[in-house]
Amino acid sequence: MTKRIYREDVKVAKKTRQDYFSEFSTYHREWLRELVAKYKERGMFPVFPTQIIEYYSDDADKEVAIISTFCMDWNKNELEQIAVLRDMMGEHPYEWYKSRSFVTLGIGKNQSRRLEGNPAVSYWKIAKLFSILYDMCHGRTVSVLKRGGLANFCKKVKEVCNFPNMEYKRGVVELVLRTSDGIGRNLWVTDPQKVKSPVTSKIKAFVKLWFPDIDSKWTFDESVSLFCLEYDYDMFYAYLAYQELCRVNPVECRKYLTRYQSRWETGAYYRRCEWSGSRNIMPEINF
Repeated sequence: MTKRIYREDVKVAKKTRQDYFSEFSTYHREWLRELVAKYKERGMFPVFPTQIIEYYSDDADKEVAIISTFCMDWNKNELEQIAVLRDMMGEHPYEWYKSRSFVTLGIGKNQSRRLEGNPAVSYWKIAKLFSILYDMCHGRTVSVLKRGGLANFCKKVKEVCNFPNMEYKRGVVELVLRTSDGIGRNLWVTDPQKVKSPVTSKIKAFVKLWFPDIDSKWTFDESVSLFCLEYDYDMFYAYLAYQELCRVNPVECRKYLTRYQSRWETGAYYRRCEWSGSRNIMPEINF
């Protein structure tokens, strides 16, 4: 079998599975869109280090402050780390960055100090992060990175400082900077249709719950687009919303997932009433 024939076979098989998912999940995808809309409307989200920007009114200060979150641990002690970085950068982070005050973190005894709340990070790494930022922006505002530069910045920081989860952190930071709903603050005005969902292994696993046949033939962005949410980045909110719904309504969520996957395996299509009508199997969205 030639490589070209093989690629065609893979393409056909992929299209067949996508078509099945599209038809099978019609009402589930409607439910997910409702879940996301109600979750955003509620306006209560987990603590993210990106909340540090709420302490500043100037956009340039907000941009520098949000860059500091790349050196934070995003899984614990978030508020403690926010307090430490705020104290470090002062009332106007942009002036602190522009004057290269961060250099003092990487010299003398300071360089071996550890970030309170995240002892895995030494001060010299914080200094290096802002040194990379300064060099890439030539001392100007962080908005210089708006057109693709943030990805390159994160790549360089990962190489030098080895901070974990940089792809996920960048996704959330981009969400805050480029969108206006949810946790977004719209500092970098962008067409929301172009903003992608942050990605972690847990969000990938969440996608696979509802499309069990998905595999490496699909990129994460491709798989997200199949759900036809209002915006691709809504998959991030769908994941958060579903975790919250499972917390408050665990029995119904567990039943729904089991029935959904069982129906998937049978390969049979079901009418609306057998999903959300008189025979409703969908959990009530009651955060």
